[in-house]
Amino acid sequence: MPSPQKMPFFSILIFFTGLMLTLSISSCKDDDEQPSISEYDPSVHVYATNFRSRVGEWETFIDITTGNYDSIPGTKEPAGAINFPNGTAALTDFPQNRRIYINQIDGQEMIIQNLTTLEKTTILLELPDGSSLVTRPEFLAFGANNNTVYAFDKADNAIYVADLTTQTFTIQADNLPLNGSSFEAMIYQKSTNDLLFLEREKYYIFDLDTNELVNDSGVLPGLFGFVQHPENDFIYALTYPDADRVFRLVRLVRTDNEFTTQTLSGSDLAIDQLSPNLQTIHTATNAFVCRGGTTLENNIETYIYSIDLSTGELLRTVTLDGFELMTKLEGE
Repeated sequence: MPSPQKMPFFSILIFFTGLMLTLSISSCKDDDEQPSISEYDPSVHVYATNFRSRVGEWETFIDITTGNYDSIPGTKEPAGAINFPNGTAALTDFPQNRRIYINQIDGQEMIIQNLTTLEKTTILLELPDGSSLVTRPEFLAFGANNNTVYAFDKADNAIYVADLTTQTFTIQADNLPLNGSSFEAMIYQKSTNDLLFLEREKYYIFDLDTNELVNDSGVLPGLFGFVQHPENDFIYALTYPDADRVFRLVRLVRTDNEFTTQTLSGSDLAIDQLSPNLQTIHTATNAFVCRGGTTLENNIETYIYSIDLSTGELLRTVTLDGFELMTKLEGE
């Protein structure tokens, strides 16, 4: 299938809860008909969560150079259990080959699943004294190591910390002057030990050592799809479409507690119909990888775009034949 061309009206696909509940897939490939790959290879693969309405969702790895993919047996969960909105409440721990996600159907709990043994560990999202139950934890981020996970609860504007080793859950700060409903991403920066909260046109920096907002008025030029490079503090994002531009790759560079932006793409990219939070970095191919396509009933199309992190130019577009809705995309 040829790469999709830019359309007169550019759209960001936002998956509302109603869509998740009502979208019907009446024709799809059987598992034995899917293009498959034998095992995960970090040089060309990324992880994704594949969602099928009224059936379930499960972990899948995708070859971003060919469009082939394969599901991981034993990772299936009820439809809508893993996370909503897309991608913000699920993490992949590549060094320890496990995934961490919030189960939002069977109760507010954090699930850690070993992707080798498929065994699960559950951490109840409750403070040790039982005084508080986290109700809307829609953002997760690894801390200084992959045994520390920060969670942001939109209901109380609070930051919580999960220790995956001791399986404990504690509060970092609450009643913060933040509007979680407008957040696009939460990112931890190890070099400064703080959390970034990113909106389309604003950003905030929360210092985890002092428990203070050290920047509550940062300005951005209309961006989405924020991803931090796993090997440095550079953050990449895409321009949000407006009358003067479509999609271009941007790099955010930090100096002290301020960010400046550098537009890497020299022209608009031939990509369209992107999904918020379905972007990642793939270091082996030096690419910003994102999902595009449609979610029309009986006509779901899924594309994976790879954009060069150095030049901002489109490297390739591959089609995922038979792939249904995607609710997470993550590479290393």
